[in-house]
Amino acid sequence: MNAPLTRADERYEPITDRSAWLHADMVSGEDWLFRFTPAELEELDTAIAANAGRAVTDITPASFAMPTLSDRLRRIADEVDTGRGMALLRGFPAERYTEAQCATALVGIGAHFGRLISQNMYGEMICSVRSTGRKLGEPGVRGYDTDSELRYHNDECDIIGLMCLQPAQSGGLSSMVSSASIFNAMLRDCPQHLEILFRGYIFSLMGEERPGVGPVSDHLIPVFSRHLGKISCRYTLNTIYQANRTTGVPLTAPEQAALDAVLEVAKRPEMRIDFQLDKGDIQFANNLSTLHARTAFVDYEDPKQWRHLHRVWLASHHPRPLAPAFEERFNDGWSFRKGIPVSRSR
Repeated sequence: MNAPLTRADERYEPITDRSAWLHADMVSGEDWLFRFTPAELEELDTAIAANAGRAVTDITPASFAMPTLSDRLRRIADEVDTGRGMALLRGFPAERYTEAQCATALVGIGAHFGRLISQNMYGEMICSVRSTGRKLGEPGVRGYDTDSELRYHNDECDIIGLMCLQPAQSGGLSSMVSSASIFNAMLRDCPQHLEILFRGYIFSLMGEERPGVGPVSDHLIPVFSRHLGKISCRYTLNTIYQANRTTGVPLTAPEQAALDAVLEVAKRPEMRIDFQLDKGDIQFANNLSTLHARTAFVDYEDPKQWRHLHRVWLASHHPRPLAPAFEERFNDGWSFRKGIPVSRSR
């Protein structure tokens, strides 16, 4: 049994707010699962039509205003920012709309949560999450381009938004876990790892660095960062391992053990909530307070029926304050809230 930490350090105080949820807190779905009403769907339809042809970067809460749904979305956004850190909106009739109209709907709804930011070096604001037939481990391949299992991780933004256009034939189960609850469990069960996780790791910039900037972070980026009473988390194993390969400096045994412990705790059934994204489902998740994962999936034979999601990254309208070492991930003070630096054109 590990002895509890006794040092006088606010970092080692358990998190007791709503962001520290467990499976048992979420099974009712009362504060994270929402369904559109018929009246709200009518408002959405009107807003989609009103924004036809508008550039996604020009879609705002004002341009996508809906008399009743806008107010509800702002309340849900507050839950994502400061509460449970996740929301699933069900009942959007994706089959009625084109892919472009579905993208407009996702951006318009997301505009009530935050500002669109770029997701890659090409400046793409909406990305398709679907298998390209390539596999993890191949050069330049990202997890969302494959049908592989994706381990618990978070993305380079305050909030990730997903809309399911087509589920897989089988698999592709989504899973989410509270990073604050992971911290609490580690504080209780294996506190010896926390000092390393607070200190952090060198991260790869995954080939998305600006010209003249090095390929790895110029400072250690914490996995857990406590600032003004809030625990924020940055856990992406691939970027840490890629940095090790780039620098030629392997992880020490304690550094690897700390990363393994995070994943082991996240996988516990009592920690996580699992759910299937069905056609039309729209998910928002706070990347600072949750980790997400996905099981491997099998697509239908017909390419038109392959699993397909629209994805947006958002900088929250009400961002939590972050320590500079945590926020500035792309060197020279570049905030991840600016999006991936645009350095190339297709």
